[in-house]
Amino acid sequence: MTAVFIKNNVCVSVGGRYTYSGPSPSANQQAGLVVLGYKPSPNLRVGAFADQTISVATPSGFSQSNNSPMWGLFAKWHMNPDETGWGVQASGVASNSTLSITRPLLANTEAGSGSTSFNGQGYQLTTNYHHPVIDSFSVIPYVGLRYTHLNTGGYTEGSNANVTLPLSYNSLTQNTFSAIGGLGFRVGLSENLTGTASIGIQQNLKYSMNNYQVTSSIIGLESFSVAMPGNVNSMATASAGLFYDINKRERLGLNILWQQQPFIATNTTTALMTYTIGY
Repeated sequence: MTAVFIKNNVCVSVGGRYTYSGPSPSANQQAGLVVLGYKPSPNLRVGAFADQTISVATPSGFSQSNNSPMWGLFAKWHMNPDETGWGVQASGVASNSTLSITRPLLANTEAGSGSTSFNGQGYQLTTNYHHPVIDSFSVIPYVGLRYTHLNTGGYTEGSNANVTLPLSYNSLTQNTFSAIGGLGFRVGLSENLTGTASIGIQQNLKYSMNNYQVTSSIIGLESFSVAMPGNVNSMATASAGLFYDINKRERLGLNILWQQQPFIATNTTTALMTYTIGY
């Protein structure tokens, strides 16, 4: 985003995000986002962003509401002002939402419903080397570390005339510490149009996720456990992007990111469209 930092070294991006996790009832999301960037020196960029979910598709019996946006901070340091040579990037993100679960009335069973908080944090540190091969083409290998923490709080279903034996669920926590690495590419397609692409891998170094523990007053079901799906420890990633400079202070961007997920046979595809203006 070098071109859009002008007189005051500030730029603002607004845009939209769509994440596809698979056919319904996967948790596909639509969101709006705002990114604020500041260049305190020729070699350093810092910024913050907010990503507000507009709608999310969930399986039957589940609903997720995001009353506050996902927040994040980032910083980028480059050896050279044109972003060539060595670079270091750090970022952190946090989100919080409410998850409601409803069990339908089935033969010989009660219905039941309850809600709890769902929150997560993520941190990432990477280093890369931006190597121009020719004037209009660069390769950018990168390596780094990533940590994510996801937590669903415990809760007890509500009790009423139709629900006399509500279930209680324990909290559910997922922690992942990973190494990431890959190879990026940047190519000048025309005077105002730039293309990017990357391929990479995430290798889990440490992964933990507890089972769903349930207690109740039902005779014979006072306590039982539901095992979580199996996970994979090596996940591929790929991305592609186009950036069009309208002028020296305005830019349009389109990014597509594909990523395998920890649970077997799942992946996500995210599209980001942004408009950036510098001040």
